[in-house]
Amino acid sequence: MLLGSAYYAQDDLNRAIAEWKRSLEIHDDARLREALEKAEKEQSVAGSYLEFRSDHFLVRYEGRDTEGLVRDLVNTLEIAFRDLSNELDYNPHETIIVLLYPTRRFATSRARPHGWARSTTERSACPFPGFPP
Repeated sequence: MLLGSAYYAQDDLNRAIAEWKRSLEIHDDARLREALEKAEKEQSVAGSYLEFRSDHFLVRYEGRDTEGLVRDLVNTLEIAFRDLSNELDYNPHETIIVLLYPTRRFATSRARPHGWARSTTERSACPFPGFPP
């Protein structure tokens, strides 16, 4: 489970899923099945997303018509990152992954009611109403 969780934290869903499936063959575990199901849902929803990279962020999103919005969002994130890094005197080197789901897809990928956000220690996700449904 640990190796799959490490891959998941790095947003390497293919490897995370493979490791968790291998672990389940050895020992059945409810938490592991839940993690596998969540990763498979995310993979099916976000697999075709476009990517925008900056110094500290990798943003995945759907739709070329939203590139300007994504660029503005990333600029805002970079400013906030710089401000927080200066205030905390700490500059993490890991890339921060941001997934922008259209509201409809967010509900599907997270198995939550329409409009709900779920935050976990591994990742944060929220619906992005400015994106096409």
